[in-house]
Amino acid sequence: MNSNDFEVLRKPFISGRQSPSKLGSILPLAAVAQTGLYALQYWVTSAQTVHPKKDDILQWHFWITALLVALSLIYSIPPVYRKFERGQYLISILVSQNIFAVNGYLIALFILGLNGTGVSPQRLMMITWITLGIGAAVLLLSAFRFWRKLKEGAYRAGTRADQARENLEYRSYLPIAIAAGLGIVITIQSYIRATGLAGLNEMTAIILALASFYVMLVVLPEQLVILYCKYCYPEFNFYIN
Repeated sequence: MNSNDFEVLRKPFISGRQSPSKLGSILPLAAVAQTGLYALQYWVTSAQTVHPKKDDILQWHFWITALLVALSLIYSIPPVYRKFERGQYLISILVSQNIFAVNGYLIALFILGLNGTGVSPQRLMMITWITLGIGAAVLLLSAFRFWRKLKEGAYRAGTRADQARENLEYRSYLPIAIAAGLGIVITIQSYIRATGLAGLNEMTAIILALASFYVMLVVLPEQLVILYCKYCYPEFNFYIN
């Protein structure tokens, strides 16, 4: 394959939406968001949860978040991201996944295990493994879908596949949506069985948080392929000749 096979993926860079300067202006805000979401987990959702692994999860996530916050601030400095443009894009991937996928998933789990819900620690661990397994399936399906469309030439500029891509895109997402929906349904069923129809606000928060988790897993393969292109093709970079 050559850079022409990935031409459509350059559009965010051509438009400037994912330029290093744009990412540099976003990363400080992302640092604040990561700090705030971790505080939400620690002080609100995990305080009364019965999840048996919450202490280990919070400890590991604290150090990961602290490292990403520091790197977000470092890679928002112009001399740094101009010299390490590819590293900045890698950090932007990790930060976006931490904010929307990891935080969303942990918040959903901790809310599901609040003392008032009646979900036992054993059942909560079972839900954890089931939803993680479904997440792995969503990621694999997304990667396979992306690879197939790449082979079909869907990311070449000006091709018929490129022109028809938006019209047919929703069809290729159907198996992924089914898998992600299954994870959300299993979690919500457990919540309803434990609480009846009480806690509508909590149920809504769980649905939105899990949806964010699965959506980010769908996005991850494309993010990684773009990172690969930045290392392989100079056309995907701004400051690297």
